[in-house]
Amino acid sequence: LAYLDADFSAHSGGFYLDRIEALYHYLQNSGRSSVDISGFPIGSGCRYSDECSSNRCDWDSYNPLTSVARCYPKLGRGEWCNEDSDCKSN
Repeated sequence: LAYLDADFSAHSGGFYLDRIEALYHYLQNSGRSSVDISGFPIGSGCRYSDECSSNRCDWDSYNPLTSVARCYPKLGRGEWCNEDSDCKSN
C-alpha cells in the first residue's frame, strides 16, 4: 500500500488488506475524512455483541447447521430479550 503512509507488512495479504484498501477507497470516494468505527452495521456477521454498533449479536435461526450470527437492532418495550443487553432499556 504505497499510497498510505503506514507499515502494513504484518497484515500484507488476504482479507485484512482488502478491507483496509476498501476503507481507503471509501474515504477517497465519499469525501469524508473519517470512518465510523462504532461497530458493524445491522445485518453484518458477528461473533460477539460488542462488535455490533447496536451491541446485539444473535443467531438468525435455531438450526445449528445453517444458522449464522448477525448484528440486530435492540429490541423495544414488550419484545422478548434472551439477554438483558438485547433490550433498548439496557
